[in-house]
Amino acid sequence: KCRLSYQFVSVGLTVSVVSVGLLLISFLIWQTIAELGDFAVATLKGENGILDGFTAAYERIGTLFSRLPFFSGEDAEALRARIWETISEMLKNTLVSAASRLPMLAGKVIAAVPQIFVFCAVTVLSAIYFCVDYEKILSFCEASLPTKTLVFLNRFLHLIGRTAIRFAKSYLLIFLFTFSALFLGFTILGESYAFLLALLTAAVDSLPILGMGIVLIPLAIYHFMIADTAYGIGVCAIYLLITLLRQILE
Repeated sequence: KCRLSYQFVSVGLTVSVVSVGLLLISFLIWQTIAELGDFAVATLKGENGILDGFTAAYERIGTLFSRLPFFSGEDAEALRARIWETISEMLKNTLVSAASRLPMLAGKVIAAVPQIFVFCAVTVLSAIYFCVDYEKILSFCEASLPTKTLVFLNRFLHLIGRTAIRFAKSYLLIFLFTFSALFLGFTILGESYAFLLALLTAAVDSLPILGMGIVLIPLAIYHFMIADTAYGIGVCAIYLLITLLRQILE
């Protein structure tokens, strides 16, 4: 249509598409590492409030159980104290252990940058050559294959190939919609790790059987237990709204 050479258009489109894809992937990786780093620093300094939140939730649960006839008294109080001491120690060790490994993980990613650069360069160059010589490669394959095999492959690509591509495209659009909606919702709620939490929830939602509820429902219950009712209601509203819109989109 533009009366440009096939080789020029192939190189331009290939470089453009791959560049956009690499920039998007780089942004996702950078943002994820940044939020993981903030989480690690806050955990090691004891400033992220996760352990405090679990403490408040456990105290509320203990208050509810203390109203029951068989869970009241000094012995029950001492038992609850010992249980929480054990749980808090386990949580603290788990958080500190996970946070201490995050800088090491970030260092490995940074150390792999030269290899990633070489891989991307080779990928771009090979993609350009494939696009420029696409017609030659296709003609060579058609001339080398028997007629029956060629007919079968054409039917296979027509019936299954297009369906698979549309299926993958549909799931990608649903994933992007879910992630964008979750990120917007968590940002409105003032979540410090909105990007990381939205990415994790969208990834879990894209897996078979599992869904957003496996992340959002415990998150809402946790905030209800620590008396952060507004945040818990917000998470429930996000879950219901995205579920409804996803059904329409699907």
